[in-house]
Amino acid sequence: AWLAWAPTEAIDIKATLGWNKSEISETFTLSSKGQGAAGAETVILKGTVLPLMPDWKASVNFTYTFASELFSATPWAYVSYVYWGESVNSLGIESSSFSFPVRKQPDWQTLDLSVGLDSDTWSASFYIDNVFNEYAQQFFNNRWAQQRLSVNAPRTFGIDFRKYFGIANLAK
Repeated sequence: AWLAWAPTEAIDIKATLGWNKSEISETFTLSSKGQGAAGAETVILKGTVLPLMPDWKASVNFTYTFASELFSATPWAYVSYVYWGESVNSLGIESSSFSFPVRKQPDWQTLDLSVGLDSDTWSASFYIDNVFNEYAQQFFNNRWAQQRLSVNAPRTFGIDFRKYFGIANLAK
């Protein structure tokens, strides 16, 4: 489900909610030729959960644009929340000779905040991504001889400044 709502000129809310029952719908057999005289067969059972697809995921984004001006620019504030449910990293089969067990990837959530100023000729913002410094195990990769884990970026602070030259800010 997706929702976009602007209850006033100053407030903009966007939200998503996803529910997936992602599993194999029927049992099937995979054959790999060229690996030994007879080849190898792997049976994938009906009901096996599909990798990288959580049952639940959601996001909410909230923007507030102030009616006043500061330094001849319009001030704004933004909040973004993301939830990603528990998932698994593979079907239990590999495309290489290295074999690793299916890993459960725990659910995670992040919160990002930013405030800024927008004018016709420049914009500036201060942001904090991953406010609570969530350590999200996003993907256990089985592709090479050693299993690797991809994680999200830690809490990050930053300043962004943009100056527009020539044609006025076309994003407005």
